[in-house]
Amino acid sequence: MQRRKFLQLSGVTSGSLLLGVTSATAATDSTTKYPDPEGPVTYYTEMRVPPPEKQNVIDAVNTLKTDLQSTAGYLSLSFKQTIGESTMGRGYPNERKGWIAEGYAKTDGTLASNKVPYFYVMFVRFDSYADLKISGIQQWFQDNIVPSLFAYKVENGAPVKTPIALDYHEGVYTTVGAADRENGYMTQEEIRTYLSSKQVDEVSLGCVSVNNHYMIMDETHQAHYDALRANLDSNTRSIFRPIEGDAGYDASNPDWVANGQPAAENNSFFRKAYTREILQNAFPSGDKRNYLMHGTWETIMDHENSHLDPRFTAGAGKIKAYMLALPVEPFYITHIQDRYVGQN
Repeated sequence: MQRRKFLQLSGVTSGSLLLGVTSATAATDSTTKYPDPEGPVTYYTEMRVPPPEKQNVIDAVNTLKTDLQSTAGYLSLSFKQTIGESTMGRGYPNERKGWIAEGYAKTDGTLASNKVPYFYVMFVRFDSYADLKISGIQQWFQDNIVPSLFAYKVENGAPVKTPIALDYHEGVYTTVGAADRENGYMTQEEIRTYLSSKQVDEVSLGCVSVNNHYMIMDETHQAHYDALRANLDSNTRSIFRPIEGDAGYDASNPDWVANGQPAAENNSFFRKAYTREILQNAFPSGDKRNYLMHGTWETIMDHENSHLDPRFTAGAGKIKAYMLALPVEPFYITHIQDRYVGQN
């Protein structure tokens, strides 16, 4: 068999997971060493799915969504496809903003190349860690998703599953803080409200998500936590461009005045993020801890242009001091979304 035919369907060498990987077992907690997290939690997964397994995974997640609606403690679910990465997050020159935003897939979900798999992430929110464990979602992932996470090869013109298991990530995260265009959500009860009913309807609005991945030394996580919350509540949730006094400012549209003018490749405008959320891994990985900055924007370019704003730069500088490396900021489109509506 020619090597290229193997790569077309395998997902083995086509990109890597952004967080630490697990493979044969659900390594999602460390209760022998660390206390259980308090307040609402998120079960978060990343996976590479070969094209022949796409529909099996989509069907499984849709069934999960229905089943969770009668599960105690369930708050919300979203299932997203990674389409590319932010050049601005990687520190590329400003003129290259958005160049790899659709490096994996187009904004309609179509793969950019037959040499890459589908990259998916899933957020499932629960009222507490106890509710997460009782729900059985960790075993659900093993039973319904992991069997699809195997490389494929082409034999006689047809895809054939191989015994080569693909890595995936699963973890339990707590929300440090969240915000939308009007409000900040900082207490456990406010965060519970945000996770259950205040997230934007990404599917109907056709939003683009950004999920900034990075890691810090765990010994600094309290100071980092304080800096994150302060920056989110007082700075990043409220910035947009242009503002009064900027070139190109147009006061004729009240929405533009309140939320910013549409971004484009040839301007530095950007509209406010719809929502922002900061997630912290509930359990350290040795002496390090993973973080996700999960934001929802109207467009890719709104996000890219936000990196040009000096207010963003000033706030980000305080956070980057804790990072062990430059963050990676993938873009996503949302395929499946569900929010608590009072079933349980």
